[in-house]
Amino acid sequence: MLILIIAAALLIIFIETPALVRQRRWKELAVFSGFLISGLILGVILALHLAFPNLTQLTEAVFRPVQRLLVQ
Repeated sequence: MLILIIAAALLIIFIETPALVRQRRWKELAVFSGFLISGLILGVILALHLAFPNLTQLTEAVFRPVQRLLVQ
């Protein structure tokens, strides 16, 4: 499964990046790379059955102080 995830990411890279580089769309390439790397890391973590923190808890920890300020 891990090889399939990496192969899919490489296929996406080979299809999408040449046009972005040719057209000198550096910002789009940066955003594309960020999303692709994030998805690749998440896919590898899930494929290897590693412990992955719950993103809801992280979001609550970040926005809880903001909520307290707004409620007061």
